[in-house]
Amino acid sequence: MKILNKYSIILGLKKSYNLPILPEKVNSFYNLLIIRVLINIGGVCLLIIFFEKYKIFPEYLQYLILFIGLIHIFSIIIILLIKIFYGIYKLIFHSNEFEVRNSPLNQLATHLGKILYCAKVGCAITGGGAAVIAVGSSFDCVLEAAGQDKIFIPM
Repeated sequence: MKILNKYSIILGLKKSYNLPILPEKVNSFYNLLIIRVLINIGGVCLLIIFFEKYKIFPEYLQYLILFIGLIHIFSIIIILLIKIFYGIYKLIFHSNEFEVRNSPLNQLATHLGKILYCAKVGCAITGGGAAVIAVGSSFDCVLEAAGQDKIFIPM
């Protein structure tokens, strides 16, 4: 009986680990090669802004780097919101996808699967949230260097 319980717990964890965080259409768009290249370019632009190396470029490239960085941070925020709402939607309206059918009396596997999915979505949300905070503070450094007021971190 203990082997069956261990097997059902492992099965519940596998089921929740294999559930996607993003909807299928968003995930297929997000995995396109051109989108991946643009994400990498946006990330490099954000690193350039974050380390304040954009000042070594000509003025028109500085604006281009700032524009690409802003587009990238908006895409991070949009994907972050989609992950939040889709994760909540999955947990509330599709909770039957977490159920382990081999042991209907053992609810531990089902609940552990839900907890793992919550942790998976939470880690994805935390990473995106940290990126938004870091980029906001780097844009504040850019605004402060230009002699304007800070927006994201007013202190």
